[in-house]
Order: sequence, then C-alpha cells, then structure tokens
Amino acid sequence: LNLLVQGLLNSIGYVGAVASIAVTSPLLMGNFIVSAKLLQGQPPEFRDFFAGFQYFLPLVLLSLIAGLFIGIGTLLLIIPGVYLAVAYLFASYLVVDRRLDFWPAMELSRHTINPRWFGFFAFVLLLALLNLAGAVALGVGLLVTLPLSFCAVTAAYAEIFGFQTKEF
Repeated sequence: LNLLVQGLLNSIGYVGAVASIAVTSPLLMGNFIVSAKLLQGQPPEFRDFFAGFQYFLPLVLLSLIAGLFIGIGTLLLIIPGVYLAVAYLFASYLVVDRRLDFWPAMELSRHTINPRWFGFFAFVLLLALLNLAGAVALGVGLLVTLPLSFCAVTAAYAEIFGFQTKEF
C-alpha cells in the first residue's frame, strides 16, 4: 500500500515528490500500528494503516531533522551517517507509541541504542540483506520481506521498550 501511494505521488512531479516525503513516515507508522496490534493479539483494521496521520507533524519534523542529520553525517565520511541511521531506528515508533515530540523521541532512541549499537547495526544489516534478496526476485519478494522486516523491528521495539499504548 505504501509503495503504491509513493509511486502515484512521485508520478505527479515536483508537488507529488514533496507530498511523498510528507506522507512516507505517517504511512510507515500505520504499518507499525498494524504490526503492534497483531503482536498484542488485537485484530487490525484497514484504517489502521492510515492511523499514523494522527501524528503527522511530529513524524514529518522527525523525518526532516533526522534525515538532515543522517545526510550531514553521511557526507562526513559515511560512518557518522550510518551511526545516526541506526541510532534513530526507534524514534518514529516512540512518537506513535509514547506520544513523544520528535526531539525527545530521537534522543531516547539514540540513548537506548547507543550501548548496544553494534548489535542493532547487525540487525539492520540483516534486514537490509533480507530485503535485497527480496528485490533480487524481480522485486516481488519485497512484498514479503518488507512487511516481515517491519514486524521484526516492531517486535524488537516491544522487547526493548514495551508498548505504552495498549489500544492503538
């Protein structure tokens, strides 16, 4: 669903590309809400895929600021960008689950991941390799590997932070 929306928006041109940037994070957090409901044994509904739009402003600000930091870090010899990309892994999840603003979510994610950064890096690398394998199969495998990756990150989030929100 997310890939379909992104494709449609990007086909519009400049305005569509800007809109695509704005809706990416809320759509992805809809996937989090669905996978969190499944993990808690709750039945998800189709509208849950769009529930991330309730947190539109903090998610867009998070995407812009974290993206800027990661981009600058990548320009500075790549390693700082990789560090930040892994460190901010759970920031969007914290915005939705804990109702944090973008900056406290970024900081909590970074402080939580920092002591075990290499383990999380290996986790993200394995997910990237899994999705690469899905892409090799003419992209069709991504229909399986992307949701599986999202569920794996949701399970990791639940293991580390627990769900504060019991009803999404």
